[in-house]
Amino acid sequence: TLYQDTVEALKDLLRSLLLWNLTPHGLQEMFQ
Repeated sequence: TLYQDTVEALKDLLRSLLLWNLTPHGLQEMFQ
């Protein structure tokens, strides 16, 4: 369904962001 596709896309996006922001500085930037 469209909903499932959207959720999967969001999960992939979050995973990419987490991998990209794995450094402490990156995490600080994300949570400010």
